[in-house]
Amino acid sequence: MRYSTLEKGSDGGVENKTTINNVGETNGDSLVINGANDESLALAAAKKGNIFYFLWSSLSAWQRCVFICAFAFGMLSMLGVGILIGLAAREDDAAQDGCNHPLEPARGWLLERLWHTTPVFCKEGEENEGACGQRIGRLDEIRRNISSCKHPLAFNLRTYAHRGAALVAPEESLMGYKIAKESGAGFIECDASVTKDGELVCRHSTCDLHFTTDIIENHRNMLSRCSVPFQPSVNGSDAQLMCCTYDFPLDELKKLCGIMESTMNTSATTLDQFLLGPPGFRSNPLPSYGDPTSCQNLVAFREYLKYARKEGLNVIPELKDTGEPRVERFLRRELETDIYALANEFSRQILDHGFEPKVEETDWNNVGKYGGITIMQTFDRRIASHWKRHESSADIRVEFMWKSYRPKSVTNLTCTSLSDCGTFDILSGLAADGVDIFGPPIRLLVQNSSHHILEKSSAAEAYTNLIRSSSKRNKGREEGGATASMFPALTSWSLERSGCDVERSSSSSSSASDLYSPQVQPAQIGPCGYYYDSVENAAVFSEPDVLLVLDVLFREVGIIGLFSDFPASVSTFVNCVLDK
Repeated sequence: MRYSTLEKGSDGGVENKTTINNVGETNGDSLVINGANDESLALAAAKKGNIFYFLWSSLSAWQRCVFICAFAFGMLSMLGVGILIGLAAREDDAAQDGCNHPLEPARGWLLERLWHTTPVFCKEGEENEGACGQRIGRLDEIRRNISSCKHPLAFNLRTYAHRGAALVAPEESLMGYKIAKESGAGFIECDASVTKDGELVCRHSTCDLHFTTDIIENHRNMLSRCSVPFQPSVNGSDAQLMCCTYDFPLDELKKLCGIMESTMNTSATTLDQFLLGPPGFRSNPLPSYGDPTSCQNLVAFREYLKYARKEGLNVIPELKDTGEPRVERFLRRELETDIYALANEFSRQILDHGFEPKVEETDWNNVGKYGGITIMQTFDRRIASHWKRHESSADIRVEFMWKSYRPKSVTNLTCTSLSDCGTFDILSGLAADGVDIFGPPIRLLVQNSSHHILEKSSAAEAYTNLIRSSSKRNKGREEGGATASMFPALTSWSLERSGCDVERSSSSSSSASDLYSPQVQPAQIGPCGYYYDSVENAAVFSEPDVLLVLDVLFREVGIIGLFSDFPASVSTFVNCVLDK
């Protein structure tokens, strides 16, 4: 007979222990019976004080049958009552968290990842150093809260499912959105890219079809129509291939299957060599959500909106690449339109699917429980300002994002990038226009104080003060003596998105540098890459430190939501630590 128990580990995590007992073995006072007759069984039972066995052996066959039937009926009745009580309790839990979001038990693979007990370590010789001890203490406290948490994956409005659940499923797929919902994400994301016939499809980039879909493997007849058909590497030159959403109409794009985002081999001399497969820190598609080899067809923007409404999920779509010259050229030459008309169509489709045009702060949580909120995202300051100035979209919440820190000496006049201009004068102007949310990447919001401790960055402080002081809403409230508004606010992106590259790995461990690559991600390195480069190599930063990143972002910086490729991580922190 086998049974399992979960026991709390020394670090507050959970260990899985299995015990096996074999029936028929002598164990203390347990009775061992091998081939004895009824009388000897009765005597043996009586001698052992087993009066129940003695009474049973004295019953006739028909009396035993009656007893068994009565016992079975009684057990079934008790089971029925138990089920009714359980359903009532579940309905009560669901009512507390929103009717559309009952608290489901977490799947095993989710728990395995969330409850891992990776050891926390310090640099050699600094185990007792104060800062490192403080770091370990903070991690232990967070882990203790998680280990005793009742509903780690409860629905919440702070978890934004980045591209669905791109760490464990093809990005922007229905599989990813289903995982996101089960992981507690209150918002799911679609990056809306324009197609050849002017429709919108969920792709993170307008030109990523060659490494996020099966167009190379199963649809080579389409490759000749790609913006840049395949060109092999010759004499050291980089291999080329670029397939864009605006190269094909929507009905043809719908025939493609999403794959785990692959890295590309720029030395490829044939098409078969071009894709290297997904980076090693990502998982293969999960079999618990169906056949992992089955086709995850590309999702149209309308389909995404319809799915979210049906499932009671809020949406946070981004209109993609309006700052890219190639997209503007396509719109102008092929569709005889411009980015502003595309932005209007984007917002119109959202409203047509029943999302609220205006959600007041007092109604934010109530409306959010039932999936009525939308936040429109863009990296293009022109589009952010247009949405807030245009009558049809002025009331919809808008988020503006950027990638790089710009000192105050860089201004609107000197920033040349249309998709990465988070200058202080631009942010101030957008806040004055009424833009609601501002989203820099994680790397701009966290820094190190003493080489073991994460803290709110000086840039985060500057951003918060700037957008609050520039907001016309807060100015009006302050003049009237009211408390500050929830908006404008900060969010950030994207947890569990980046891994370690060869150059960084080799700088920290030259003896094994030849083993590190995008496909080989040693667990001991921990999270690194673009999103963590403000703390990487300056602190001991291993996998558990992601919990400290979450702690700083939510408690110190004060973000209202966070994008994650594995939304269960954010949900667990929110439900078990932030809202405990």
